[in-house]
Amino acid sequence: MNSATRVAVIGAGLGGLTAAGYLQRAGFLVTVYEQTAGFARIGAGIVMGANAVRPLMHLGLGPALVAAGIKPDSFLSRSWTPARRCMN
Repeated sequence: MNSATRVAVIGAGLGGLTAAGYLQRAGFLVTVYEQTAGFARIGAGIVMGANAVRPLMHLGLGPALVAAGIKPDSFLSRSWTPARRCMN
């Protein structure tokens, strides 16, 4: 792997920043581009399942996730099909 290889990541959302973290850890020079001027709460919360949190934990973000987030007691997901519920 060439440490001089530069990578551009477009978008500083969960996926973009996670990809940037892993690429940087692998030795790439990473620049993240985001169109917004700053980060702010815009309304809806983000619910992340275990499969989404695991890569962030491997990047060492576990304590920050616990400090900034909450752990819901339950989660209800509704299907577009009437009268059908998916309980998690």
